[in-house]
Amino acid sequence: MISIEERNQLHQYLIYELAIQSLQKDHPHLEKLKMKNIYLVFVDTLLKELKDDYYKSKHLLKRRGVQVIRWHRTSEYGCYLMMLKLSVQKSR
Repeated sequence: MISIEERNQLHQYLIYELAIQSLQKDHPHLEKLKMKNIYLVFVDTLLKELKDDYYKSKHLLKRRGVQVIRWHRTSEYGCYLMMLKLSVQKSR
């Protein structure tokens, strides 16, 4: 079982993952806009910040022994996630 804190951290990790996927999917469409220079700079900066937060969140989960094993998309709007909670040995 995962703790509430781990569940919240996992939720944050998933939010980052979905936001990154969404922005990456939108990126080619933004390149077609007339004001693409403004939007692309903003989106690229946001993507960089999201990726940094994503890796920090992933690292924190890994330190707690929570590991995402599989991410499977069931439809355009649905997916499921398989995760694994490993026991972490605390050193004294």
